[in-house]
Amino acid sequence: MAKSWSIGSHTKAALRTEWTGRKASRLALLKQNGLRVPDFVVLPTYICSWLAARSEAVERRILEIIAQFCSRNPSEPGYAVRSSALAEDAARYSFAGQFKSVLHLKDPHQILAAIHAVLQSGITPAENAYPGKVQQTNPSMAVILQPMIAAQVAGVLFTQNPSSADDHMLVEYVHQTGEHLLEGREEPYRVEFERTSGLPLAHAQKGRLSNPEFAGLLRTLFYSGLEIEKLLGGPQDIEWAVDRQGRLWILQARPITASFVQGQRLWDENRLEYVGYFFIERFSGPVSVLGWSLIREILEKNAFRDPLWFLGFDDLAQTKRLTRIKAGIPFSQLRVLQAIYSVIPLRFISEDKRNSLGLRHRSQVWWITLAKAAPYLVTRLIGKNLDWLPFFHLHKWGTFHRTCLIYLKVIHEAKLAKCNYQELKTYLNKTIELSDLFLSLHRWSITFADLYYELLSKIIGLAIPSQDRLSLTQKLLSGLENNQTVLANLHLGRLQEPQNNTPENWDEFFRLYGHRSESLDISYPTWAESKDRIIQFGRRLQAAQQERDNGKSLLHAIQERKEAEQACAERIADFHNPIVRWICAKAFSYLLSRAQIFTLLRENQRDLWQRILAQSRRVVLYMADHLQQQGVLTTASDVFYLTKQELEDMTSQADGQTYASVIQRRKAFSAQWTITAGAPCASASKAILKGVPVSRGIASGRAYIALTCDQAFAAPKNSVLIARSIDPAWTPVFHQISALVLETGGVLSHASILAREFGVPSVTSVPQAITLIKPGDMVKVDGGAGTIYLVKETL
Repeated sequence: MAKSWSIGSHTKAALRTEWTGRKASRLALLKQNGLRVPDFVVLPTYICSWLAARSEAVERRILEIIAQFCSRNPSEPGYAVRSSALAEDAARYSFAGQFKSVLHLKDPHQILAAIHAVLQSGITPAENAYPGKVQQTNPSMAVILQPMIAAQVAGVLFTQNPSSADDHMLVEYVHQTGEHLLEGREEPYRVEFERTSGLPLAHAQKGRLSNPEFAGLLRTLFYSGLEIEKLLGGPQDIEWAVDRQGRLWILQARPITASFVQGQRLWDENRLEYVGYFFIERFSGPVSVLGWSLIREILEKNAFRDPLWFLGFDDLAQTKRLTRIKAGIPFSQLRVLQAIYSVIPLRFISEDKRNSLGLRHRSQVWWITLAKAAPYLVTRLIGKNLDWLPFFHLHKWGTFHRTCLIYLKVIHEAKLAKCNYQELKTYLNKTIELSDLFLSLHRWSITFADLYYELLSKIIGLAIPSQDRLSLTQKLLSGLENNQTVLANLHLGRLQEPQNNTPENWDEFFRLYGHRSESLDISYPTWAESKDRIIQFGRRLQAAQQERDNGKSLLHAIQERKEAEQACAERIADFHNPIVRWICAKAFSYLLSRAQIFTLLRENQRDLWQRILAQSRRVVLYMADHLQQQGVLTTASDVFYLTKQELEDMTSQADGQTYASVIQRRKAFSAQWTITAGAPCASASKAILKGVPVSRGIASGRAYIALTCDQAFAAPKNSVLIARSIDPAWTPVFHQISALVLETGGVLSHASILAREFGVPSVTSVPQAITLIKPGDMVKVDGGAGTIYLVKETL
C-alpha cells in the first residue's frame, strides 16, 4: 500500500513516531484520548527527501495539501508550521528551541516556504551546538501544519516545578498569545499548585487569579496536566492557550528534562514513573547490591505481583521490571501501586498514601474497579487462600512464628565454619525461603492494621463526634505492651544504671536484641557485631534520659491509653437508645481490640524479619570467608557488591578475576551515593511546611539532619531530628531529641508508633524535608496539627 503524502491528526498513522516524529505523535495521542488539541496535518518523515529536492510536482502536491487543510480549518490568527523531529522532545534531551517554528502564516506559499525553513533547521549548526554537545542520532524530521488559536490567555504548565524542591505544579501565563513568554520577552504571571490538592498556593496568587472564572480555568488546567502525565509518562512541559470562548487548548507537551530524578520520584527511559514511597521507610539509606538481590524477587512477588494477580491486573503483574534502583535507593512503579489501591475507597486509605501516590485524582471510581476485579478475587483469592480472614491470618502467623524460630535456631547452632560452600548456599536459600513466607503473611498484617485503624477512627467520629478523632485514635493505639522495639530501648536504658551495668547483663541484652540492625539490608552489621558502638551510645543515653524523663515513658503511654479507652466507653454508655448503645459498644470493643492487635503485630513482625536477615548475613559472611581463603575475594566485605547469582557462581579463582573489576566499579558507585546523599537542592520557599500529624505535642529545637543511624546517634540533646525515614534500630535517639520530622511515613509506620510511645512530637510525609530545612535552623514542630514552622534562619 502506497504511503500517504500527509497524515491527519485523527488517524492511527499519526501515532507512529517513526512517521510523524515525537511532537506530532504525542499531540495525536492527546487528541485521540479526548484532550482539546487544535486539528493538524503532518508531512511525514519519509517525504523529507522529496521536499528537499524542491521539484515542481512535489511542491504543487504540497500546496494542494495546504489548501485543503486551510479550507477545512480557517484561522483568523493564521497558521503555525512546527518541527517534529525524531530526536525532539525525548525523555533526556528535548532539543527545545533548536528546530524552527514559524507562526502567523496566512498564504499557502508562505506556509510552503516555512516548511522548507523548518526542514532546513534540522541540519543547520544551531542544533549541533546543543548544550553539552549532545548530538541527535536520527536527523529525520516531520513537519506539523496547525491553525493558531485566537487566545485571550496563553502560557506554560510545568506539572513538576523544575526550579524548586517543592512537589508543586507551576503555571506561567500572559495575556493573548504566548510566544513572547516562550521567547523570554515578556514577564509572566505565575501560579503554583499543590499536586495533592490542586489548590493554588496562597502566597502565589497574583494576576487574574481572583477572577472566579479564571480560577476555574486554572483548575481545569491542573486536572488536564495530571491526565497528560498519565498518557505521556512523567512530568511534562505543556504549552496551552484559552480562546475567546473560554475553551482550553493544548498546543504542545514535552517531557521536563531539567531533572530526571525529583525527590522521591523517578522516571525511566520509557517515562514510566517510579516512587520511593513503598521502600524509603524500609531502607533508610542506600541498599547494597547483594542485600537488594536477595530480597528483590520475593518483595516484588509478595508486595506487587500477587496482589495484582488477585485483582486481575495480569499485564501489570507480568511486567518485567516493577522496581528500579537509583543511587542505591529502591523505587517501585507508581502505576502498580495505584492499581492495587484502586479498589479501595479513598476514605479507607491513609493521608500519606493518598498524597504520595496521587490517589485523589482517579480516572475511575473505586467500586467500578472492584466490580471488574470481583471475578478474579473470587477465583484466585477468596476460594483458595484464607489469609484474607483476620482470625485465620492470626492463627497462621502464630504457626509460622513458632516454626520460623525453630528453623532459625537450627541455622544459628549449625557449625557453619565447617560447612562446604554448597551447604552454605543451602542454608542461605533456606533463609530466603523464610523471608518469602514472612512477606506473604506480613502483607496481610499491614493491610489489616490499616483497615482496622481507619474503621476505628470512623466509629469514633460517628459515636463521639465532639472528640478530636485523630488524637483519640492515636492514644488508643499507643502504649501497647510487648512492643519489642520499645522493650529493647527500655532494656538499654536500664543497663545504664550502675547496679545493672555488668558484662553479664550486656551479654543478655545482645542475646535478646543482637540480631537488630539499622537497616533491612544485610550489608549493615547487627547490634551484636557493633557492641562497642551500642555500649558507647548507651552511656550518652543515660544523661538524656535523666534530663528528659518528664512522663515520656511506656508507663505513661499505657496509662494514657487506658484513660482514653475508659473515656470512650463512658461516652458510649451515655447513649439513650439501648439498641444504638449496644451496637456501638460491641463495634467499638471489637474494632479497638483488632486495631491494637494488628498495630502491635505489624510493629513486632519487623523484629522477626530482622532475625531472619541476621542469619542470612551470618551465612553470607561464612561464604565470603570461603571465597577469600580461595583468593576469589580480596576482602570479605566485597561479597556485598555481588548479586545473589554471582555469589552462587563464584567458586573458583577465575571467577574472582572476572568479577574484580565489577566489584571495584560498584564500590565507586556506592562511594558516590554516600557523598551525594542529602545534598541540598533548594531552600524552602515558605516558612511553614505541612505533613501528616502522627504524634501529638509541640516542641522546638535546632534542626539536625541525619541520613544514617550513626549520624542520628550523634544528634545533640533537644534537637529536632530531620530524616528521610528511620529504622526501629534508630529509636534510642528518641530519648534525646525534642521532635521528629520525616519525609515519608504515615500514622502506622514504625517511626510513628515509636514516636507516640516515647512522647516525641512528630510529623511525617513532609516532601523534601532534608533539603528544605537547613542544619541548625530553629524549628518548631506541632505534632498534632502536622505543621513545621521555620522560626528563623541558621545562626
